[in-house]
Amino acid sequence: MAGTNSAHSGFNYLSGAYSLRLSLKAHVMSRLVLVVDDELLLLEIVCAMLEELGCEPVCVDCPVKGLAKIEADPRIAMVITDVQMPAMDGFELANRVKAQRPDLPVVLMSGRDLGRPGYPVMKKPFSQRQLAELIAPIAHA
Repeated sequence: MAGTNSAHSGFNYLSGAYSLRLSLKAHVMSRLVLVVDDELLLLEIVCAMLEELGCEPVCVDCPVKGLAKIEADPRIAMVITDVQMPAMDGFELANRVKAQRPDLPVVLMSGRDLGRPGYPVMKKPFSQRQLAELIAPIAHA
């Protein structure tokens, strides 16, 4: 019986998924994470992933709004930004973030660009596990 619990299998599919979420959560500290992406659906997805990992996401759809959030809230511990955005791309945003707060980690997301030195890049699409594995070392630094 696919998808059901069996006394013979010893595996509970629901608790297995729950355990995976708990183990992922252990990799990421509870931090305020700014996410910037002009694609609203992707923004919502990444923010939901971060929330499930125990982070408190601050989600904005514009790099200018992102810079304002960083200036207004010193609790922001990390920035995750898309690369391809109108008006200001993710590289320019990352450089401005570093000019404001040199210690603030920045992670870039891109479906095309391979990034630039100094900034880790998550290739879209990515899973919650990949997100957790990439940001865990940064979040614990």
